[in-house]
Amino acid sequence: MDRKPKLLLVFTNMSSLLPKLLFPYDIAALVAYLKQNGYEPQVYIADSPSHIKNFRRALEQIKPDIIGFTAVYVEYQHVLKLMKIAREWRRDVPIIVGGKHATLAPEAVIANPNVDMLVVGEGEGALLDLMQDYEGGFKRRNIENVWYKNEDGSITE
Repeated sequence: MDRKPKLLLVFTNMSSLLPKLLFPYDIAALVAYLKQNGYEPQVYIADSPSHIKNFRRALEQIKPDIIGFTAVYVEYQHVLKLMKIAREWRRDVPIIVGGKHATLAPEAVIANPNVDMLVVGEGEGALLDLMQDYEGGFKRRNIENVWYKNEDGSITE
């Protein structure tokens, strides 16, 4: 690959249970870490129904090589909608899920047909390793904290 892969990180904040001014510190930490290592991730924040409707347009403009979602339990229904849109947009773009929900319920998250990988626990190093692995042909090597869905549907932890 001649260029660094484009990563789109997606954060939802649509639940009435979360403050609308909630700042995605976890996403900010991931972005800062990846930028320190030569990547330029982009962030999509969905905090209104129009952002769900406009997600496909954002995908077409950004054209990410990898899409990462973060989720807490109360937001997961919105993440599911966005993952479905992403999968319909391009089946060949890997979808990674991380965050508190993926860490606390990894079996349920990886069982979703739209999820290719998930990160359990700390994500900075795992996501950097995944980006570097993508550049090398995405051989799905064993990366700490990453669960993989194999082509036959089996899971590698």
